[in-house]
Amino acid sequence: MSIITKLENFVSKVFKTTLEIFLKALKLSPNAQGYVSGSITELLLKERLEFLGYTVERIREKWEGRKHPDHHGDFYLKDKHGNWFVLESKGVKSNSQSSHKSVIPVLQPDLL
Repeated sequence: MSIITKLENFVSKVFKTTLEIFLKALKLSPNAQGYVSGSITELLLKERLEFLGYTVERIREKWEGRKHPDHHGDFYLKDKHGNWFVLESKGVKSNSQSSHKSVIPVLQPDLL
């Protein structure tokens, strides 16, 4: 099955419309484009970190019960030494949270 056929089937099943209407709607909505862009960024980051040998676990968006107050992020990340970190993936956007400016030591630019 081609990627276009997979995309058509996905859009038809999830959004109950055609690719043409889906594309028009996506072009009309900067917010929707931002969500898709963020998802792509998170997916690529997760794949790269796993390639580098990290264990990466997604933190659920809608947490049930009590959540640790320092765990505001997208992923739990474990290095080869067993150290766990919380990682927030931020794309280029104007509403990025300025209150969370932590630097995670395992994410030095030369490693990515």
